[in-house]
Amino acid sequence: MESEAQKQTRAITLKVVGIPKPQGRPRARAFGGHARVYSPSTEWATLCRHEAALLAGKGTAAMTGPCQCTMRFYLPRPKSLPKKNHWPTSRRGELDNLIKATLDALVPALLADDSLVVMLHCTKQFALGDNLPGCEITLEEVGE
Repeated sequence: MESEAQKQTRAITLKVVGIPKPQGRPRARAFGGHARVYSPSTEWATLCRHEAALLAGKGTAAMTGPCQCTMRFYLPRPKSLPKKNHWPTSRRGELDNLIKATLDALVPALLADDSLVVMLHCTKQFALGDNLPGCEITLEEVGE
């Protein structure tokens, strides 16, 4: 029987560089007399899909079992913001919408389905120093 120290958990880590944008709200339009509902895609979702596809193209298989996800969003700091403010709290870029846009973009390249995420740890902070705006994402298998 394997001890906890001997068990290897699979992890996927990627860094997406760009300005994180939340997922747009579903929209309805009439085309040729028929109503169609669509979700507007963002440049952020496209960047995430591209980075996920690059990893998948290098042989990284998608997670197919329960996993935990850690996301660290780094947002550009507005020049007008006082230096004492360390956490982005503007209504643009609500954390839950950033998470949704990012997780959806990882399916199916790195995650078979976003419902496989059973634990989630996320932060959003300003990109300071050497950090560029973007997101660091880690997906890790969780044991039975």
